[in-house]
Amino acid sequence: MNHSDDAFTLGRRAGTPLPGVFDGAVSGLSAAGALSRLRVLTAQQNRLEAERSAVLTRVYELRDDARRVREESSRRFVDDWDELVAEVSAALGTGRSAAGAAVHRGLDLRERCPRLFELFAAGRVSLPLVREVLRSSAAVLDDRVAAMFDDRITAWLAARAGLSITARAVADAAKSILTRLDPAAAREVPPVEPRERLEFHSRADGLVDLEAVMPKAEAIRLSALVGPVAESVCRDDGRTLGQRQVAALVALAEGYEGLGCRCSHEGCDLREARPRTGPSHRTSRPSR
Repeated sequence: MNHSDDAFTLGRRAGTPLPGVFDGAVSGLSAAGALSRLRVLTAQQNRLEAERSAVLTRVYELRDDARRVREESSRRFVDDWDELVAEVSAALGTGRSAAGAAVHRGLDLRERCPRLFELFAAGRVSLPLVREVLRSSAAVLDDRVAAMFDDRITAWLAARAGLSITARAVADAAKSILTRLDPAAAREVPPVEPRERLEFHSRADGLVDLEAVMPKAEAIRLSALVGPVAESVCRDDGRTLGQRQVAALVALAEGYEGLGCRCSHEGCDLREARPRTGPSHRTSRPSR
């Protein structure tokens, strides 16, 4: 099933009661009322995203002030950025790469595209479109050109507020504006970076955050492989599901299709890890 599948043809139903906090406010909505509410919520979501960017710049501002004070006292702190990103990562519940990108995005909005920031704060433009504008503006080195670009792309977006605009349309509009303002910058707009990545980030508690961004199909395949391996022990193993999933991921990478059970039963027939003897495939959960 994917997002393009016809839910009506598939026979899906929405009969389970809503969470209590939404029941009264949502259950009585008409179709027109529900769509109107979606528009309001979308604008609120955009405003919250803009406020989050503003708060991130404030955090950076405070940390930068403190860093400058420490530098003036001749004390060297080389990990200020790493520490800031770690704190933001924890606050946002994201990986460190996403946290660092969020801080830079906020700074770009505040310093390079203040008019776009105002439109974003009013809830009239979404985060994906903001990202596309900032990507296009990254190649502009002249402050005067950057200000003109901000004015013109913001005016273009404001004239289309409330309409369905794709990131591709924004990219084309931004390129057209840059071509007139600064042809060299238009040629140097960085390409869209591949989103897929695998990153390891050390933590102060001795653990490591593993951040994996991959296509949905690949994630489904990986989950289908990890799940059976994580369940390839008896119910007395003692490890949490999360611990077994991590062990399963490593086991798969090392060529195993089953974990070694860590229960206290000497006669457990699952105590030995099973090397993979063929192509990876889903296995059923063993039982005792």
